[in-house]
Amino acid sequence: MHHFDALTISLMAIAYGLYLVGSLWLILVTFQKSLGWGLACLFVPFASLVFVCKNWDRASKPVFCCLISSAIGITLYASNPSFHEAYDKKHSPTTTIAQAAKPVKPVAPAVHKTVHTTTNHSGIKHHK
Repeated sequence: MHHFDALTISLMAIAYGLYLVGSLWLILVTFQKSLGWGLACLFVPFASLVFVCKNWDRASKPVFCCLISSAIGITLYASNPSFHEAYDKKHSPTTTIAQAAKPVKPVAPAVHKTVHTTTNHSGIKHHK
C-alpha cells in the first residue's frame, strides 16, 4: 500500500472538488441556456465541447475551474513518486511478463490402454 502525505491528500481533495464544482457549474450553465442544451450535454457525447465552443462567454469560468483541477492533478502525479510506484506496479508490462513466465507444472501424459478383441469360431470374445 502506498502512503501519501497530508499535503498530497489535501491537494488531491481540492483537485477533485474543483473538478466536481466545474463540471456541475457547466451543466448548470447549459440548462440556463436552454433545456435542450442541458439534456444534450448530459446525454450526447461531445455536446459539452460544442456548447463550450459556441458559448465561450458563459462556459469559460467552469471550464477554467476544470482545467485548474486537472493541472493540480497532473502536477501531483508528476511530482510524487508514490503515484508512479502505484501505477507502475499495477500496469507494468514486466509484471505481466513475469506472471506469464512462471513455470507451469507438467501434466502427466494420459496413458491409453489399447484392448484388442478377437472373436473365435464359437463366438466367444477374447481380450489381448
